[in-house]
Parts: sequence; C-alpha cells; structure tokens
Amino acid sequence: MFAGGIIVGAFSSFHISVKEAILSPEKFFPFLFTIFSIMMAWLFSVITNNIEDRNIDSVSNRERPNVTEKIPSKIYKTTGWIVLSLSVISAISVNFSIFFLIFLFIGNYFLYSMPPVRCKRVIFFSKLVPSINSFIMLLTGYVFLCDSLRFFPRELVFFFLIFVTASMNFIDIKDYEGDKIGRIKTLPVLMGLEKSKLLTGLFFLISYIAASYLLDVPPYGYLLIILGAVQFFLINRKHYSEKPVFIVYFITLILTVIIYGISGHIKK
Repeated sequence: MFAGGIIVGAFSSFHISVKEAILSPEKFFPFLFTIFSIMMAWLFSVITNNIEDRNIDSVSNRERPNVTEKIPSKIYKTTGWIVLSLSVISAISVNFSIFFLIFLFIGNYFLYSMPPVRCKRVIFFSKLVPSINSFIMLLTGYVFLCDSLRFFPRELVFFFLIFVTASMNFIDIKDYEGDKIGRIKTLPVLMGLEKSKLLTGLFFLISYIAASYLLDVPPYGYLLIILGAVQFFLINRKHYSEKPVFIVYFITLILTVIIYGISGHIKK
C-alpha cells in the first residue's frame, strides 16, 4: 500500500516522478528508512498479536513460534520492543509526518490486538482497524512523495472504509475454531462457518463489482468482476486456504489503487 500511495501521488502531482522520488539523492535514504520502519512496525504488530492470541493460536495456528516454543516467550517479547524502537527511530529520522503516520499504524494495531480495548473482539471494529491501517500505508506513500495531502483523492477514503472493511472478514475464516474457544465475536463465530463464507464471498463479489463501476475503466473493470467471482469460489470451496485468497486480494487492491492513480478520476 505504501508503493500504491507513491504511485497515486505521482499521477496526482505530475511534476513529480516515482524515479525522482526514490532515486534522487535527497530521497533515497529517507525512502529506505521509511520502508524499514514500516517493516519493523508490521513485525511489532504481529508479535504483540501473537503474544495475546497464544491460547487461540494453540488451536488454529499451532505452527507459530511462540506456540511451539521455538522462540522462548521472554526473547519473543524482547524482540517486540526492539523492533518497535527500530521502527520509531527510523520514522523519526525521515520527518514528523512519516513518524506520525507510522506511529498511528502501530497504535491502531495495538488497540486492535491488546487489552483492555482489543477491538478484534467486536465484529465491526475488528475489520475497520486493518482497513484503516491499509489506508494509512497508502497515505504514508503519498505523503512521502508529495509532502502533503492537498491533492489526495478523497474518494479513496470511501472505498477503504466500505469495501475494504467488508472484504476483510476473510481473515477470520481460518481462525474459526480458535476464535470460538476464545469467544471472539467474528462473523464465522456469530453466523457459523458456512454461512459466513457465503456472505464474505458475496462481500468480495459486490466490492469488486462496485470498484469496477466507480473506476469506470472498462478493460480493468471486466477483470475486476472476474476476480470477484474467483474470490467467491476460493472462499467457498470445500478445502479452504487463506493464502490464495490473500494473494488475489492484495494484488487486486494494489492494482485498483494504481489504476485509479493512472486514470485520475472516479465515476460520480
């Protein structure tokens, strides 16, 4: 999403090129520091979530290192604080705007995973937070390139808050058994696995159709509808696997942002 933000910024600010933004002497090292900060922020979020979800993961994600004890708990926690420090220091070294956005990313995931708030227990907020954080990464890429949000396409806010949030429910399917034991109120726990898979597949299909209509770029629009049907099939097939769903989802999200940046308009 960071890369998507850079591309949207390049097409909404025609005097700036992606090559100039990344390879120019004054931008190259800040670019590397920003990428490194994002990676460390993501790793900290994964570690804190895994620590809090250890009991749930012992049912649905038994291969995780904190469950198998391949990494002792003390070292796992210490690693979390180290990567957090590296993320914050790297972000500060770029500028305050990048630091603020990455710190907001970290804070959102902390509220998502950790008590007392632990938003992931509440059905709507459990998907809103990852959606907002995807949007924050998009903003980070845009701000890195353009240094402000003056020309940022505000229609993308609506796209993320509605369509991305609705589609995010697929991440709960593989954790159904563990979430049921942990009393996490996800869509599969509340509706049952088969009904929730059907509804999540419909969310994807409707989201992709809506995106194809809003973008108004016919060749890509047709491809989006086909990909929506593919997602519906992948989610509802008998032997569900999250990996192909996530790959198609991530590629589609990046491509949609890029196509929007290139076309520069959205249907009113």
